[in-house]
Amino acid sequence: MEPTSGKYDVPVASYQPGTHPNNNVVEQVFQGATKAVFPSVAAMCVYHPLYCVKTMLQADAAKNMREVAQKVMKDPKILVRGMGTSVFCSVPLAVVGAINDYAAKWYGGVVKRDLTETEKMYAAMGASASGGVFATVFDQVVVRQQLSGDSFVNACGFVRKNGIKGFWVTVIRETKFGLFVFGVSPWANKKIRQCFAGEGASIDYATATVTSLVCGVFGAVISQPTDVIKTKVQSNVGMTYSKAVRDLSSQGMRAFFKGLVPRAIGFAVVTNVITVARQVLDQVFDKKQK
Repeated sequence: MEPTSGKYDVPVASYQPGTHPNNNVVEQVFQGATKAVFPSVAAMCVYHPLYCVKTMLQADAAKNMREVAQKVMKDPKILVRGMGTSVFCSVPLAVVGAINDYAAKWYGGVVKRDLTETEKMYAAMGASASGGVFATVFDQVVVRQQLSGDSFVNACGFVRKNGIKGFWVTVIRETKFGLFVFGVSPWANKKIRQCFAGEGASIDYATATVTSLVCGVFGAVISQPTDVIKTKVQSNVGMTYSKAVRDLSSQGMRAFFKGLVPRAIGFAVVTNVITVARQVLDQVFDKKQK
C-alpha cells in the first residue's frame, strides 16, 4: 500500500501544497476562521466575568474573594465591564489561529509530510505570539474598563493619552498559554485517543474534555506571573516593568499568582470550549466535503 500523509490520506508521492479534498483556498480559510472565531467568541463570553474578578485581584482593587463578592453584590454590572471589547478582541486572535492552521497545512504540502509534534508546538507558539501583538491594545482598554467603568471610547482615550503598555509581557503570556492550548492539548488528545483506539467515537469528546481542562489550568499557571505584571503595568500610570517586579517581589512569591484561581478556572473552560467546538466543527466540515 502506498504510504499516505495527513488526515486526508493523500499519497506521499503526490502530497503537494493545496492537494487535499478541498482545493478552494478561500473556503479553507473561511472554514478555519469559522472553527476559530465562533468557539473563541463563545469562550470569551463565558470567561469574561472571571476575567473581571482576576483583574480586580491583580490590580489590588480587591484584596480577596470576599471583597470581590461584596463589590459584585453592590454592583453586578462589574462582571460584564469591557465584555464587548473582550469579545471583539477574540476575533482577530482567532483569525490569526486560522491562518496558522492553513499555513501549517501549506507547509506540510511543501515538505511532503506532516509537521512533527515539535514543529506544531513552535507553530502554536508563533501564532499565539502574533495574537499577543493584536491583544496588547485591546487588553489595556479592557483593563481600564474593568477597573474604572469607562466606556470603550473613554478607555481608548485614556490609553492614547498614557501610551500602550504591557506589550512584551502580553506577547510572552500569550505564547506560554498558546503552547498549552493549541500545542500540548491537541497532542495529548491525539496520544490518548491512540491508546484507546477502538473504544468508540465517544472517546474523542471524553479525551478532548479532559486534556483541554488540564492544559487550560497548566497554561494559566505557567503564564500567571507575566499576566500579573501586565495588569499592574497597565492599571497604574507611570508604572514600569522593573518597578512592577520590585513591588510584587516585596510582597513575596504569592503576589505573582494573584487571581490565579478565577483565571485558571476560566482558562480551563475556555480551552475546553475551543477544543471541543473545533472538534465538532471539524467533523461537520469533513462530512460536507465528503
